[in-house]
Amino acid sequence: MVEVGKKNKVADAWVDKEAMKKESIDSKAEEKKEVENDDRNLKEKLYDKIPISLKMLDILISILSTILVLMMLYFVLRKFS
Repeated sequence: MVEVGKKNKVADAWVDKEAMKKESIDSKAEEKKEVENDDRNLKEKLYDKIPISLKMLDILISILSTILVLMMLYFVLRKFS
């Protein structure tokens, strides 16, 4: 009688695990549909991924783009000098 109870617990655990897998697969499919239908631009998507304020992210992006431009100017001027 005790073994039957253990088998039921094992079966219940297996059924629960299978149900969890199915739910996770369904949720991933829904997330994928949301990503495919996302009409936001790249900057808005980046804001959602990085947990800092919008003002700080704008400042960081502007600093990095300024550094990139200055590096390009440096190498161009160096090549033609």
